Amino acid sequence: MNATSRFLENWNKLETELRDEPPWLAAARSHGRERFAALGFPTTRQEDWKYTSVKPLTELAFELPDGDALDDNRIADAIARWHVPGASLAIIVDGRWREDLSHLVDLPDCLRIESLRRAIVRDPAWVQEHLGQGVDNETQAFTALNTALWRDGLVIHVEAGLAVEQPIQVLCIATGARRPQEIQLRHLIVLETNAELRLIEHDVGLEGRDADHDEHPTFSNIVTEISLGENASLDRYTIEACGRRSYHVGRLVTRKAHDASVRSHVFTLSGKFLRDDFESVLAETGSECTFNGLFIASEDDLVDHHTSIDHTAPHCTSRELYKGILFDRAQGVFNGKVFVRQDAQGTDSEQNSKNLLLSPRAVINTKPQLEIWADDVKCTHGATIGQLDAEALFYLRARGIGLDEAKSMLIRAFAAELLDGIRFLPLRLQLEGELAEHLALLWERPA
Repeated sequence: MNATSRFLENWNKLETELRDEPPWLAAARSHGRERFAALGFPTTRQEDWKYTSVKPLTELAFELPDGDALDDNRIADAIARWHVPGASLAIIVDGRWREDLSHLVDLPDCLRIESLRRAIVRDPAWVQEHLGQGVDNETQAFTALNTALWRDGLVIHVEAGLAVEQPIQVLCIATGARRPQEIQLRHLIVLETNAELRLIEHDVGLEGRDADHDEHPTFSNIVTEISLGENASLDRYTIEACGRRSYHVGRLVTRKAHDASVRSHVFTLSGKFLRDDFESVLAETGSECTFNGLFIASEDDLVDHHTSIDHTAPHCTSRELYKGILFDRAQGVFNGKVFVRQDAQGTDSEQNSKNLLLSPRAVINTKPQLEIWADDVKCTHGATIGQLDAEALFYLRARGIGLDEAKSMLIRAFAAELLDGIRFLPLRLQLEGELAEHLALLWERPA
């Protein structure tokens, strides 16, 4: 049995669970299954996967979680660690919405947060109108697999004119309990005209162990669809701390109306294999898009960020800044594509990739791209790769600062541009603490 067939075995396990779904959703799932079977897993012969082999993922046998470890005490510890003070909290454990663990109080009536499965039962016509409208099941294998196998996710719906003051935090916990687990999640976020929302998403792993203390890897495949009405605004922060043996694939698809804006910031702290694809089409005048990212990779981890911003309407703005910090034998990939169509006059676009290599064996493959078909535009792009500044390091050492602390100071200064852009102070303080702790652990490792 090949890897594609092995992953599709989970389709049969879901048949009973999903048998009461409406016909339109059953048809979408069936089509996703057929497309994944036809596409198979991507290979390094494909340009978008040239530097990222999924072979280690395909060699593992993942099973769908059965809910047998949802009362694990470590879940409470994870919630305590990662909950951002001042944010309303929605909890998903092993791909299941956990309303009993969530903390959603004093929310305005015009804000709806609920399980996607529940939303389908309560308002199937509304979900059908929005779900799957912008995703590509025809050419994207992991998206097709998600369409076939997702079990749950969140719906966040902000009605017209509502500016949600309190941030919403979505904490997705993978327990890795008892066996290698496969988690398929689908999130749907809809902001109507003049709506505003600040969203924090944490994807964290607990590194499950059995009686013999063998770690179990987790594979999470998450598709997030965002639809913004006219003049709507979304600030989105994603923190990935998936665990040392975790595999993560994520796809973000945004659709925006006139003068809408989305600002997406991703911070990758740990994971064996992480691949994120962020897509945005600026299809109406005045739309804005920001994709920023900071990732740290060590040992033999691989972190791959692909972005695509398509300017199809005039007078739209896009900004991208990605920074990578790589230790040991880690590999990083950044591939950013900006398309400016012929009718997209007045486009303003900036794209930058900056990277620190802290080991002679670390590798970064960075490729910012511009494809411009309009003549009245302002577009720039660039990439840098380097090491810590030797003179700055000497300056700090000469003032009595230890080597590891001096390196940490320079790395934090490198990351500060992105951390300072976090508009919610409790989250910024949490991430600064996580970065400092992460660096301290790296310095403590045996030489």
